[in-house]
Amino acid sequence: MSQARWAVLNAIRHASQGLSQKALAEQAGIEPATLVRMIDALEAQGLVERCASQDDRRINLISLRPAALPLIEQMDEIDAALSRELLQDYEGEDLRALVELLRSLRSKLEQA
Repeated sequence: MSQARWAVLNAIRHASQGLSQKALAEQAGIEPATLVRMIDALEAQGLVERCASQDDRRINLISLRPAALPLIEQMDEIDAALSRELLQDYEGEDLRALVELLRSLRSKLEQA
């Protein structure tokens, strides 16, 4: 599972309903053309599905299929273990400062 695919699955799972391909590309930070190929592959694996929006049939909404849930749980476990390992030397104010710095850098990158 690549980081980009994980970002796509994670964005879909945190949406209250299916995401449009445009919104998904923005949230995952992936170019729309790249996202289409990625969704094709995830769909072929049985992890996501495209459904026409009830409000606008020109828009496909992407949602998770049940087969994605065990994979997401496994990725969450890996993420938690990696976070513990990477952050074990930081605590208290140092950790808060690190998190704030990373958020600031992310914001600047998103604006660029």
